[in-house]
Amino acid sequence: MTMSSQVKRNLLLVLATGGVILLMILAPAYHYISSSLPNEMKFIFRNWDMSFEKRYKLRFGASFSYLQYLNEHTPTDAVILMPPDSIILDPKNAIKFLPEVTQKNWAAYFVYPRQLVYEKERNTNPLYEKASHIAIIDGWGSDRIHSELNDSIKNGVMPLNP
Repeated sequence: MTMSSQVKRNLLLVLATGGVILLMILAPAYHYISSSLPNEMKFIFRNWDMSFEKRYKLRFGASFSYLQYLNEHTPTDAVILMPPDSIILDPKNAIKFLPEVTQKNWAAYFVYPRQLVYEKERNTNPLYEKASHIAIIDGWGSDRIHSELNDSIKNGVMPLNP
């Protein structure tokens, strides 16, 4: 191998390495790995001796507590109707939810095997018509339940047709 071909090979290797590093910096997945993941790992290591439930409660606060409440007060085969995003994220609510609660995949993880269907899916999700329970947030949804208590319920979950 001649000296010039070895220099070209090393230069090509340096350029390829630089391209991979640039891709890691610019790509969203790599951005998560380089910025968010270290903080998440610190949180896990600092709280390694806590149960998952305590760790989730510490990390996700009222959002986790409400989803856990849904879990505890509905049967495992429940289809739970969730309010619109504007209700969930209203800053005037007594419960301050994380925006992730409006993301079905994120919230469904905490209530599985129960299924969530959001008000915004009214015309697109066939489960909407099969909802057995309704999540009541700041009074939203209490008008849909058949109970004398419907005016007094501000936050909770109730069967739609008891």
